[in-house]
Amino acid sequence: YLIQYRVAGLWDTLGFENRIGGVLVDTQAMDSTGDWQNWITQSAVINLTAGEQTMRFDFIDGPININWIRLTRQ
Repeated sequence: YLIQYRVAGLWDTLGFENRIGGVLVDTQAMDSTGDWQNWITQSAVINLTAGEQTMRFDFIDGPININWIRLTRQ
């Protein structure tokens, strides 16, 4: 799957870790976008198992504004 995050923020951060079903599937650092509403889209390709899953974000440091998250089958 392609996972996309629409994010913005004033400061560079170490970002966040994304766990799905308790498994670490992605880590995203984020450079400053210059403002809380200057959006960028960051992405990664991840593997998912079939079935209902719980997605959890653990923020490593710094504030991040998240507008949306999109999963697309590849």
